Amino acid sequence: MNSIFKKICLFTGLASLLVSLTACSGDNKVKKEILDSDSDNEASVAILTDSKKDDFEAYDASMAIKEQYGVKKKNKLTKAQIVDYHLPNKDMTNYEKDKKRVLDKIKENREIKGLVVSTSDPNIISALKELKKSRKDMLLVSADQATSIDKNTTDNKTKDVAAGTRDLMDTFDMNFKTAQPDRTKRIAELARTLGAERTIAIVDDNLSASVKLNLDGLDSETKSYGMAYEEVSLPKLEANEKVAYVSNLIDEMTKKYGDKVNYYPTSKLIDDILISRITENNFYVAELSQPNKLADILDKYSIKYIHRQRYEYAYLNSQVSTFLSRINDSGNRMGSSSADPKNHTLRMALELAVNITGKGTDIEKCYNPYFLEKISTFRIKLNAAFSNVSKGTKNYKQVDPDPYIY
Repeated sequence: MNSIFKKICLFTGLASLLVSLTACSGDNKVKKEILDSDSDNEASVAILTDSKKDDFEAYDASMAIKEQYGVKKKNKLTKAQIVDYHLPNKDMTNYEKDKKRVLDKIKENREIKGLVVSTSDPNIISALKELKKSRKDMLLVSADQATSIDKNTTDNKTKDVAAGTRDLMDTFDMNFKTAQPDRTKRIAELARTLGAERTIAIVDDNLSASVKLNLDGLDSETKSYGMAYEEVSLPKLEANEKVAYVSNLIDEMTKKYGDKVNYYPTSKLIDDILISRITENNFYVAELSQPNKLADILDKYSIKYIHRQRYEYAYLNSQVSTFLSRINDSGNRMGSSSADPKNHTLRMALELAVNITGKGTDIEKCYNPYFLEKISTFRIKLNAAFSNVSKGTKNYKQVDPDPYIY
């Protein structure tokens, strides 16, 4: 009997090893296919965003991507050339005329083989549909592109959403939208993973809509993970008085509950205090007042980086982790979304466009979430989940970057 049991264990172990090796081999093959640029076609990919005034973050992200690719191309690490275009300011009287001029430039530039669009102008979709008729060789990818239904106030919202989705799917080869996950569930789950036994929300005044939404469900979600929950509302104080009040509160809670408390901050002021004191190893922070506040963390710890790397989240996350591990061994106490969600969506659209235009990848391959996950993992070095926006939207995916623990 022992002999048979040993044989079964041996067979199971060998089978598991074979599956593991096969999976690794498959991943390595996909990685080489995605990253190997030696046989790539020379191609230009354009990014079209709103103006700097109308959407600074998308504008700035496109500039950073262009700068990074410029360095890569100079060092012969890519054959892709990134070109940036921006719509005129929305408040300009000649907006429509100037917008057409921008689109005409894109249409006439025959070197452009891919176009990534991320604007707040819903009317641009019909203009791009016309552009595509004369540029069938151009790949079109959208990232959080506005549709006419985004400002619709009619009661028949289901029909409107379907129409807006259909417009995108009919016009663009691939579409991406930033997912809106249940943040309260994610905060509670990550707090428990970190080791917290209690979550305390420190409630400031003038809360943002997203923070209010998180507070509404945080009590029940926290308790569903077996943790206690309480809220502490700050009194009306001047900023410097609030800093002292919150610091004293943390000291009191540490004496009362020990170091297994997770704090949920509701303003930048509270964020800054928690970032500064996380190295004391007396509490956890599953998420700051926004999903990703990496810029504030880097600034607080005086971590320097090259300006063009300002959106290179994988690299910058590792810098923060290294810093915390060296200061009182205080790593694994603060969580975050691994990237600013909207920025990751734009970057994902761009990297997919580079991959398709450079390698001639079949667009239908991009409908597979597994392939998109590998694009994110290998090209951006961040894990993310992909799912259809709704049933049957194979070329319209939600993008949700994974949580990250510093």
